Amino acid sequence: MGSHVVRACILPQLKYLSEHIDSLLAASNDSPSSSVDRQAVKYIRHRLVKMCSPVLAGIHEPPDLPEVYMERYGSLGTLMCDGVIVTRTKKQAEAAAKAEAELKLKNMAAEHLNSKEEAQSVGSNDLVSGTQMPKNSVRSASQASQSVYSISVNGQTVTISTPNPCNTMLQHQAQDSVSKPSDSVVPQSVVTQFKTA
Repeated sequence: MGSHVVRACILPQLKYLSEHIDSLLAASNDSPSSSVDRQAVKYIRHRLVKMCSPVLAGIHEPPDLPEVYMERYGSLGTLMCDGVIVTRTKKQAEAAAKAEAELKLKNMAAEHLNSKEEAQSVGSNDLVSGTQMPKNSVRSASQASQSVYSISVNGQTVTISTPNPCNTMLQHQAQDSVSKPSDSVVPQSVVTQFKTA
């Protein structure tokens, strides 16, 4: 049920429902065969508390005193008061968690922006000599004597070696020149041998 239905239909009847629940619980205590009735009454009471507590939290202002709730809602008042306190505590915890998550996201975005600005501030003209690392802790292939990337992550340096694309291309060109004959024209005598066969 929606909060408007609970506010309009159930809250005005809570005192009446509480009296009937009390009478049914008292009657089930007297007879041993009515355990099913007792369970049904407890379930109805539980559902009333679960549905009405969030609505009552919106209606009543803190502090939540059980005496005030008992006066308005009968014996269900103490359960309603406890339910309202739990509902308010959950809302406060959710709001605190949401604020903490937003703060973490803002901090992460600021760190990302700072690292991006630092990476952009290291220009291609800033060559690094020897073992000195640039500000962003990444040494490119043009800055190193070999095709090696050194990346520093959380105080640990990881070195990745990659083949130099220029050297690889020169090697392939050399292999191609060896594998191809000097003149790519096939002699006519070889062609006529295949035609006659």
